[in-house]
Amino acid sequence: MTKRLILMLCAALMCGVFVAACGDDSGGGGGGGGGSSSGGGESSGQTEGAKKIDPASMDSAKGEVTYCQGKDTSGNAHYMIKQFNKKFGPDLKAKLVEFPASADEQRNQFIQRQQAKSGDCDVFSSDVIWTAEFASQKWLYDLTPYMQQKKSDFIAAPIETVTYDGKLWGSPESSDAGLLYYNTSKVDAVPKTWQEVYSQAKSKGGIVYQGAPYEGLTCDFLELFFGAGGEVLSEDGTKATIGDGDAFVKAASFMADGIKNGSAPKAVTTYMEPESLAAFQTGKYAYMRNWPYAYALNKQAKRVKDNFDVAAQPTFEGGQPAGILGGHNSVISVYSKNPGAALKMVDFIGSP
Repeated sequence: MTKRLILMLCAALMCGVFVAACGDDSGGGGGGGGGSSSGGGESSGQTEGAKKIDPASMDSAKGEVTYCQGKDTSGNAHYMIKQFNKKFGPDLKAKLVEFPASADEQRNQFIQRQQAKSGDCDVFSSDVIWTAEFASQKWLYDLTPYMQQKKSDFIAAPIETVTYDGKLWGSPESSDAGLLYYNTSKVDAVPKTWQEVYSQAKSKGGIVYQGAPYEGLTCDFLELFFGAGGEVLSEDGTKATIGDGDAFVKAASFMADGIKNGSAPKAVTTYMEPESLAAFQTGKYAYMRNWPYAYALNKQAKRVKDNFDVAAQPTFEGGQPAGILGGHNSVISVYSKNPGAALKMVDFIGSP
């Protein structure tokens, strides 16, 4: 294993080791997670005194509500705003504010506004791994009074990502799972194991993924690590177990060897979601690991729109299939000037 990849994995894991969390570069999915990102369901008192939302406040909501998210690369946010205004206008209207595509930049934009106590954004599309950080600062409305009645509308894992200090701080907006895209002009059928995929990729153009030292590499590594039988934390969440057993070495060695033997290009160590997508869309590569947002964009890409497909991720040899849940939650800023309208929007986003 190269020393550089070890350092990159360490850097990526330092920023995400306790959360199984990531997502795509669009505003619609930039984070993911297991319950470890939530801080658990038991109250520590850390958020005592946080503002609570009044569910009844949305019943007669009027005025304007501003929805802030990352760059809308897929167009879903513009569509959502249009549908909201069509349903509730003219008395209640929404507008969209787009931040940069980078998840780090989105987080910075959120933090800057909250530190300034700005009411510019009523509803934020929050990466699921930000819940604990923002809730502990008391920057979010406690949505427990509203969400207690809505929990059954969602699957369990996204609910865990809005849970912190025994409270619910948002509503699940979108969920992502890592998928394996393949070029059908190069690949007839996806093999059952990652080892077979990499072996095939070596002779058919290669595989691209998110290999830069950021949360994307954390996600891609953890998919292999969990597949190899590894666990990040003990069952009670009190002890780091990432170094126990040989799963870490298996997964890290597998990624490093894939680059050294030509299954993946050396440039993959600089790729985030946009770069891996752009590489796959050249038609050169056989495989790409990416999020669901890439499907619609591949359909628009000249060189691959008619010859790509998608599959569930394969099994790590000798282990099991494993995936990382990504996505965003709708959260309401405590500095919103119209929290009732903001809750109306959150309710709309989470509706069928």
